[in-house]
Amino acid sequence: MSLTARCPLWATAVGTVLTCAAVLHGGLAGHLPLVMSGGQALLICLVSVFLGRTQHVLADRNHELRRLTEQLKQEQRERARRAVVDERIRIARELHDVVAHHMSVITVQAARFLVRPGGRGW
Repeated sequence: MSLTARCPLWATAVGTVLTCAAVLHGGLAGHLPLVMSGGQALLICLVSVFLGRTQHVLADRNHELRRLTEQLKQEQRERARRAVVDERIRIARELHDVVAHHMSVITVQAARFLVRPGGRGW
């Protein structure tokens, strides 16, 4: 199972054949019938390969999930940074509008003050 989970498919096949042969030899050496020894060897190897491949697939998925999680965190950091920049730009525009309005009011009031009634300046 460990071999299947960590190694490429060709290594898994070689290991499975060797394991199957070893289990079959052990059954025959213990004077079990050929059908029972063969079934036992086949069942053990199939279950082992199935569990190992499942573990391999899950490890790949976990690796992909970690990669996607890191990518998502990076995107969230970038969005947060962009939101801060956008808010600063909005505040700067509002401040500019307020200052421009105040300067307009000052200009109008200064013009009133400097112009005498009758249309002539001082």
